[in-house]
Amino acid sequence: MKTIVDVNDGFFCEKISKSFVARQYCCRGTLVICPYKMIRIQIIKCCFRYGGLKAILVEENKEVFQTMEDRTNQILYEINEEAAKYYCSLLLSDNGKAAISWLNGAGLSEDTINQFRLGYTGKERRGVVGYLNNLGYRNEQILEAGLADSTERGIEDKFIDRIMIPIKDDEYRVIGFLGRRIVYGSSIYLISPDNSILEKNRNLFGLDHIRESNEQFVILCEGVFDVMVMNQAGYGMAVSLLGAGFTMEHAKQIKKYTQNVIVCFDTDEYGKKEAERVIGILNQAEITARNLDLSPYRDSLEYISKKGGTAFGRQLNTVLSDMFD
Repeated sequence: MKTIVDVNDGFFCEKISKSFVARQYCCRGTLVICPYKMIRIQIIKCCFRYGGLKAILVEENKEVFQTMEDRTNQILYEINEEAAKYYCSLLLSDNGKAAISWLNGAGLSEDTINQFRLGYTGKERRGVVGYLNNLGYRNEQILEAGLADSTERGIEDKFIDRIMIPIKDDEYRVIGFLGRRIVYGSSIYLISPDNSILEKNRNLFGLDHIRESNEQFVILCEGVFDVMVMNQAGYGMAVSLLGAGFTMEHAKQIKKYTQNVIVCFDTDEYGKKEAERVIGILNQAEITARNLDLSPYRDSLEYISKKGGTAFGRQLNTVLSDMFD
């Protein structure tokens, strides 16, 4: 016989967050998995006005999450998603005006900013930590997600006064963040540390976009801003590295979607040598690869900003003609 439970009773309230309830448990008859307990429940009555929500306990077994790691990962996905919402809200507030101005100066439109869900941290030491604590997440979970550091003052935000760029996997889940300082100085870029859902030696920025692309090739870039500017110019098949050198694991990720890659790295000496190395790895993975050299321009950002997307397309088509000849 199915058991009726109250989401606000002691069975749930220890770990469940109000935002999770508000977002997931929204209508009668909804069948959902609660990531904080290995259960599947069906909603039979919503009464948020009185602080309650009734549900039928449909399943309670470990088949909901195959392993404890699955359960932990689900919580990390939830935390990153909530953090992305928090950063987006700050970018759109008065506190985010300087960040918006910087992004516009870098050539990103409002549509691109929204498309990539860019955000801003604010300057508080416990901004996102406090926000997530209020949603019911524990400090150790926030630390595991890579959003905080343990300091002599306690648990504090890892990212402070930075533009935040969510990193998503090919299932559209936020798995980490890249934070960029608005002003130049030390540590211009700061990226989430590796954990069970983010591996910089395997993951790539932009995988969620190339999944939606109908092109038969991928453009591999050095940086995330290259990817965003290319998308804005109409080339949504671009991905970039996440601060780590290109590996065979990266090649395997790309091969899920295509066997043709255009490498478009910076045109300095390091960029040219790295492009050669990357093409060698791609060839080992039986992926056809060509180099797109945008000299004398420094990179694709500078090229597109000065020459435009149409001119970039002509350069790209020249390389593609050689690839598919």
